[in-house]
Amino acid sequence: MVMNQNAAGYSLADYKIALRRRWTSVVLIGSVLLIAGSYLTVKKPVSYQVSAKLAFLEVEKRQPVYRSSTDVQPLTPDLRKQARTEIVSGVLFLKIIDQYGLTKRWKLENRVAALDYLKRRVSVFHNTDEGTLVVTASDLTRE
Repeated sequence: MVMNQNAAGYSLADYKIALRRRWTSVVLIGSVLLIAGSYLTVKKPVSYQVSAKLAFLEVEKRQPVYRSSTDVQPLTPDLRKQARTEIVSGVLFLKIIDQYGLTKRWKLENRVAALDYLKRRVSVFHNTDEGTLVVTASDLTRE
């Protein structure tokens, strides 16, 4: 019969004795970890977030025009896609940057850096189930 030489066969009493002998070390390490964790939690920056939901009126669908028909109907544009493209394009962001002086407030060197920073902070989500656009902005300050 071959015995496993790596198996020490410690029992619960052995662990209890080892813990009792090293109790001061265990309490010291636990206290240091607890204090370090609470310090990091307090010093962690708070991120503020705001969301806005944009709803669009439902456009009635027209009957398709067949090739043999001479009736010409204009295509109805999807306003949600146009609005999302307009928001993400950055034209509105540049107006906001200029109006509120965000380049100086964020201590950035120019408008391009402020535009890049603002684009990273704002996300636009097209919710197809509800037919809405959800615009979410987050920052480290409430303003």
